Amino acid sequence: MSIKNKKEGSFYRILAWNYFVFTLFVLLVFWGIYEAFSLFAARIAFLPDIGGFLEKIEKTREEELPSIKAERYLGEGCRIEILDEKGQELFSRGTGAKEGGYGPEELDCIPEYLSDTYFLTAELPERAGDGNSIVTGLKYLENGETAITGYLLLDKERNVVSGGLFPGRSSFSETEFLYLKGTDEDGRKILKDSYASPEGENRIVILHFTEPSYETYLRVYEAWDYLWWFFVPAYLGIAVCCIYFLNKKTKKLLSPFNQAIVNFSKGIPGGLENYCGPKELAEIAGNFTDMESKLKKSSEERRRLLADISHDLKTPITVIQGYAAALKDKMVPPGEEESYLTAIVKRSEKVNELLQAFYEYSKVDHPEMRPRLKREDLCQVCRDYLAERYQELETGGYLLDVDLPEEPVYCLLDKALFCRVLDNLINNSTIYGGSGITIFVSLWREDRKILLSLGDNGKGIPEELADKLFQPFVTGDDSRGSGHGTGLGLAIAKQIILLHNGRIDLAQPPQEGYSIQFIIALPGDGS
Repeated sequence: MSIKNKKEGSFYRILAWNYFVFTLFVLLVFWGIYEAFSLFAARIAFLPDIGGFLEKIEKTREEELPSIKAERYLGEGCRIEILDEKGQELFSRGTGAKEGGYGPEELDCIPEYLSDTYFLTAELPERAGDGNSIVTGLKYLENGETAITGYLLLDKERNVVSGGLFPGRSSFSETEFLYLKGTDEDGRKILKDSYASPEGENRIVILHFTEPSYETYLRVYEAWDYLWWFFVPAYLGIAVCCIYFLNKKTKKLLSPFNQAIVNFSKGIPGGLENYCGPKELAEIAGNFTDMESKLKKSSEERRRLLADISHDLKTPITVIQGYAAALKDKMVPPGEEESYLTAIVKRSEKVNELLQAFYEYSKVDHPEMRPRLKREDLCQVCRDYLAERYQELETGGYLLDVDLPEEPVYCLLDKALFCRVLDNLINNSTIYGGSGITIFVSLWREDRKILLSLGDNGKGIPEELADKLFQPFVTGDDSRGSGHGTGLGLAIAKQIILLHNGRIDLAQPPQEGYSIQFIIALPGDGS
């Protein structure tokens, strides 16, 4: 009987969950390392958020300007200045204040944020003649290319030598030239932008901030290469932890199986009846419990079998020993020696019959027993067998009633083994049915099966024997060793039929006219 153990999901679910946890921790560690690196990079190579700052300031009322934290957007050391449309300073914050404010010409030189026009400045070589530096105006075109809008050639004193940029200008101050280059007096980046305040006033904001240098970016990229020194050990550590916990979980699930095997080897119950685990292992536990139960039952049957053999051998052997001892000691009355020897021969034949039957039973019951199956006409096999035994049965006073089809009925048979089945069933009728009985044999097809019926109209069997008739050493006589057979014939017949992938059953109740009827079902060969 199968034990239904408690099932908790599946082993695949355990593996999937372990992999999910492993992946989650790896992602969390990677995210943590990435965030730490981002903070490090932001600290040493801060990227100003100019757009965010301008968006913030456009929404801020003038009385709230002091509350703006420009460093959050532009970084440490920044400065902001808010001018009215005439260039007068209204608000400023940060380091490096410019003395005297900004004139109109200076404001014109400051690059405008997100403008499609910008300036490039360059120092010229000494052989360039009167020019010492050049300012080039560039403009982004719609196709992404740039076009030169004009230039200025300046001498050493920043006087205009030639060019069409900034019409009407004859010279530039050192500060203005720095603004054209995009830097202020302190070397910071400088930009301007125009906007309308929440009050509707036109304002100009000037931004001074520091951008990371090339060397700073290089430090950040070099630091990125070292992230593997953190990630790889963390990855390996997480993998070791997940493997450890999976191994621990697996050992916990498999430990009851190991203990069950140890217990089984000691003859102790395995204890897997209440196993609780994944459905795959729970099924194995159930199969193990079933196997344990079957092996225990088999062991009990074998012990009973040995006890029955000992019982059946004891009586004839005891008689043989007694008669032989009497002959040896010359205690046999004169003239009776022949009867004593006859009794010894008969008892030895009984012992030989029993041993031969037991040998056949153990042979067909062996797991490696393989019948030699051939395609045979079952009708012809039965006819040939019954023809061989007809004279013997008729002499013994038994009648045969045979009903076999005229056309061939083919199936796969080991002819010798199957004839042994017929032997045992007919011998069962002759031994227990009584004299003068009729033995019935009939055969027919039913769906894809071939059915063979064999029985008699003799004494029948007691009801209490019906359920155990195919067990070894079960006979129709309560007194063992009474000459009524070995009790192995039907057990051998059942094993042989099982080897043919068929089955044999006792018909209950038997067909009308029968007192006992056996039905053999065999698979047809499809023809």
